[in-house]
Amino acid sequence: MLNMEVKERETDEKLAERKQRNKYRSIDQHFDTLNRKLSFMDYLR
Repeated sequence: MLNMEVKERETDEKLAERKQRNKYRSIDQHFDTLNRKLSFMDYLR
């Protein structure tokens, strides 16, 4: 019984960690596209 609770908590923590990582990854992608757009505008100037 206790063992299951510990396992559940571990998976919860892993899920939260993965969510956090995904959030940061999407932010990185967002900045990537932003930088690309900015460099493209510089190129057009």
